[in-house]
Amino acid sequence: MEFFKQTKNNTENPPVGNSNKLRETFSNDMTANVNLMKTEFHYPTNTALKIRELDLPSYNKKSTLLFVEGTINIDTLETHILKPLLQEGHTSTNVVISSLPKEITENVLTSANTKIITKTKIAAKELLNGNSLLLFENESEAICVETAGFEGRPVSQRCVVNC
Repeated sequence: MEFFKQTKNNTENPPVGNSNKLRETFSNDMTANVNLMKTEFHYPTNTALKIRELDLPSYNKKSTLLFVEGTINIDTLETHILKPLLQEGHTSTNVVISSLPKEITENVLTSANTKIITKTKIAAKELLNGNSLLLFENESEAICVETAGFEGRPVSQRCVVNC
């Protein structure tokens, strides 16, 4: 019962908008977008949502990587997202980039299964399906990267306990 009292009286971090309704699209405010995902996943009460802030040296921008622990393949995350993103020298300072998510999807990430999304409900569903989400400062688009790698046994495998 104490949990409900704390939640009801929590005025320090009120939910964004209606707690039962997720804002439909991302905004240009990365912090607000991260907070939307935190609210949707009941973070920090639910600690399965992992959030990693990244500096992108080649673009002089900040990004936030989100994923749900236990649903992703860590090797895929490191090889196809983190390593390429944190490597310097992707772009020339003279080049004007109209869409950072598009630039990163086409020229940086090494995963073939990426997509640009703008809808917050789709982002939440993708996270639950084991994919990772990249949010960027001053961008209303996010990148969804396939990183699914659920741990556990196949459904067809029987689990027998010998006594």
